[in-house]
Amino acid sequence: MRMSLMEMDHQYELDQAEIKGRNQGIENDRLSLINGLIKQGQSKNEIIHFLTTVLSLSDEQARAYYHKATTKA
Repeated sequence: MRMSLMEMDHQYELDQAEIKGRNQGIENDRLSLINGLIKQGQSKNEIIHFLTTVLSLSDEQARAYYHKATTKA
């Protein structure tokens, strides 16, 4: 059965909301991980190294996550 343009738009919006929710969950997990590592006494450089090697983030991404985790209110 073919969808109307309105139904396709609605499906697209649902798909985008699902992707956004998934991405937000990943970000929250990473920020929680960073905060846990900080509480364990890991240094900034150790955490950045962990994020780049274990999670395969770029150095820039790792530093951005670290900054966000340490400045989050």
